[in-house]
Amino acid sequence: IFMFKEIKFNNMLMSIVYIALGLIIILFPGTTARTICYVAGGAVIALGAVTMLTYMAREIHIRYYQNDFALGLLEILSGIFIIWKSDLIISLIPFLFGFFVMISGFIKLQQALDIKKMGISTWASVLFVAVINIIFGLILLINPFKAATVLFMLIGAGLLFSGISDLIINVVISKKVKNYMRDNSPIDTTYKEIK
Repeated sequence: IFMFKEIKFNNMLMSIVYIALGLIIILFPGTTARTICYVAGGAVIALGAVTMLTYMAREIHIRYYQNDFALGLLEILSGIFIIWKSDLIISLIPFLFGFFVMISGFIKLQQALDIKKMGISTWASVLFVAVINIIFGLILLINPFKAATVLFMLIGAGLLFSGISDLIINVVISKKVKNYMRDNSPIDTTYKEIK
């Protein structure tokens, strides 16, 4: 249950980061690519710090086999790299955001397949959202737009869609998945040797 709550928290945090970035780009379409790099780098650093703090808050028997400390450190270093090498990142912005949006779609696709196996009826809705997410990501990867403003608006829309849909799926599906896991958890049976 602890791990389930932690995964839910991490997913919701990532959703909020996506929504914040998407809103910034949509509300301020004239925002420079460099500013976006600084905001994105700061968000990744913050995410890494939260990942490391979450790891440190766990009891040792829970965290021993987890790699969240290393993951958090990697996220912090990635955020620093994004800010430090902003010129390189700017040239890769459409690809990077397209990649992240598509990864969000792939995660939803896996969720749809998993909850279908659990017999949860809303799997088709999650699958539909996953397909839209993947299409958004593909469009950004292909980058057919000549106007930078149109491209940035689409990036913002893609991030906003990914974040909001992740948040809704997290809230709506998590309770059903939690109930499924509780109802289908193995029964703890103690055997006593008869002499």
